[in-house]
Amino acid sequence: MMKRALIALATLCICATAHAQTVVTSFQNGQVLTGAALNAMQQGFLNTKNGIGTGTTLTGATLSAVAWHVPGTAPFVTCPINACITSTAMGGYVYSPAEIQYVTTKAGDEELGLNVSVLDNTGAETNVSGAAISPGGKMAAYFGIMQTKTGGTAWAGNSVLTRNAIPYEPAGPNGEPGTGTDGAPGAVSTSIGSINWEFDLNNRDQDASSGQPFVVNLYVAGSNLYTNTSGIFYAGNNGQPNVPMFGDGVTFSAPSANVGSSVKNNAINDLSSATTTIHTSGAHSTATIYDESTGPHSLWVTGTHSDQDIELDTSSPRQIELDGVSTQQSILDNTTGPHGYQVMGTHSGADIEDATGSPIAMEVQSKHTAEDLNINTTSPIGMVLSGSHPTADVEFLATSSSAQSFLGTYANPVSDYRSATAKSAAVALAANQTVCFGGTSNCVNYNGTKYEFTNSSGANVMSLDNSGNVIIKGTLTQSGSP
Repeated sequence: MMKRALIALATLCICATAHAQTVVTSFQNGQVLTGAALNAMQQGFLNTKNGIGTGTTLTGATLSAVAWHVPGTAPFVTCPINACITSTAMGGYVYSPAEIQYVTTKAGDEELGLNVSVLDNTGAETNVSGAAISPGGKMAAYFGIMQTKTGGTAWAGNSVLTRNAIPYEPAGPNGEPGTGTDGAPGAVSTSIGSINWEFDLNNRDQDASSGQPFVVNLYVAGSNLYTNTSGIFYAGNNGQPNVPMFGDGVTFSAPSANVGSSVKNNAINDLSSATTTIHTSGAHSTATIYDESTGPHSLWVTGTHSDQDIELDTSSPRQIELDGVSTQQSILDNTTGPHGYQVMGTHSGADIEDATGSPIAMEVQSKHTAEDLNINTTSPIGMVLSGSHPTADVEFLATSSSAQSFLGTYANPVSDYRSATAKSAAVALAANQTVCFGGTSNCVNYNGTKYEFTNSSGANVMSLDNSGNVIIKGTLTQSGSP
């Protein structure tokens, strides 16, 4: 447990604004009040056999009773440390029926402002099979507020920790430390931490990572008739528009030689039916999602989705850019969906650009009922592959109906090789692979010994063998008009 400086019970002042009464008795250190002496507090009076009333001061006393009931009493001006409200503030002073103020005095010891400890040793017999919480549950502390239609903004609890403060400048209305002023920057040693809340959960029973038993450190629940705004809401830095509140919004610490991993299964586990799992907006100078992890996958998408696994519907200069050096494929598609890749929309740059030095820029191995790659855009460039790929820029190993399908409208050739530098052929075909025009007819095929030309009916109309011999089924006309 870290060293803490909180608000504590060193002096308990029982006050009221009505039925003023002088101090009757002052109880010193070690004095014990028991039984009827703490029976009830009503209308600003502590009703006891001794007749102790408003203004009574108990100094270092021990208060003991079977039950201590404090009904609503008349409030007095209070001064919460770090947030002491003055009379000139919006709404004026803050009032409270009870207050604990404490100043630490032990240099080498831990000090607690308030200690509420409960030993839970009953209630196990109320367990309900399959239920996460039993009827006989215990709770160390409870804070509740009921807001009516005439009430103001409601908080069930609030805590403030101010690092590097100078107290008593000015002091509160009753001499409290007040809100304080700012100390000199860097005055607090970097070896001294500041923790607003610490939630310690010590599980010495059994592994609960599967959800059974139900063991959680923070449980956010409720019973709503209507949807709330947010389960957790991060507000901005009040009054400091140029200073971010936190370096990181949520941090999961890494394991070390003496400390285990902070999370076993999923750092974030979404089992809800929310419209989106992660929705980002705003302006991010580096990236919306930045992955520097090590593992088999950076992004792993499984399951069955009614539309796309990944849909990019943006007007960015590039939707996908691949850099770096991959040991195998830059993109490996091993799916069996209708399309391996489908790109739509209008982009000022390229639909797909790969500038890596991987052996293969893109490899498609799967079987798709339609195209492996479908680019149906009006962008200046459908795909840009740069860099140096020793094997292939694009490699298709699939069994789809078409490896590539071009359906757009192009001002230049659909496939333009004029600016390419090839050491051999620009296009290489194996024997018995056919090049067709106007569909799957009117084709040219080379079977290993000769070229064969077929018409729209699929009949051979001309051949040219390796020796240069030409056979024409029709008439050869010399010096005529084609």
